[in-house]
Parts: sequence; structure tokens; C-alpha cells
Amino acid sequence: MTDTTTVIRCPACSAEFTETMPADACVYFWICPGCAAVATPKAGHCCVFCSYGLTPCVPRSRAIQGLKDAAKAKDAVLELREFLLFSGDLSGPEFALGLDQRLEQR
Repeated sequence: MTDTTTVIRCPACSAEFTETMPADACVYFWICPGCAAVATPKAGHCCVFCSYGLTPCVPRSRAIQGLKDAAKAKDAVLELREFLLFSGDLSGPEFALGLDQRLEQR
């Protein structure tokens, strides 16, 4: 499976099919190739892949990854703030080297 394919399970007959998800849109209707039932998203879900697929749709996956990246950036900023507050000497090459080393660890 690639990042744009997933296995989707029909809510009517429970058959599973590998489907390709669009990279830039959500799919609101899906017709089961097995029983021809029309599936729509569950309440609160953006598309059928988020409701019945093994992985969320591509736009939602990107949003989730963006939130994870933002959380990592926040942690890095908080760690750097703590380092700045408690490192003591805030001048000279030692300080710059310490910052470079901490940023490279991220």
C-alpha cells in the first residue's frame, strides 16, 4: 500500500477492498463493489475513508502530521527557552555553540 491507498470495509456487507484515495479531497460517497451499497461518512468524519478505511484520508493525514510537527516545534522552543533561562552565561561562542548543538539534536 502507498500513502494514497487504503483498505476500506463496506459497512453493509463487511467486504474489504483496496482503494486509492484522492490526494487533495475527501470522498463523501463510496459504492461498494461487492454489494453496491452506498456508504457515507459517519457523524463527525470528513469522508468515507476516515469512517471505514484502515487509514484516514490524505488531507486529514496531512493535518494530523502538521499537528505533530507543531507539537515538536513547541517542545523545541520550550526546551530552548529553558536552556536560555538556566544556562547562566548568555554571551560568547560557548552560548552560540550550545544553541547550535541543541538545534541539531532536533
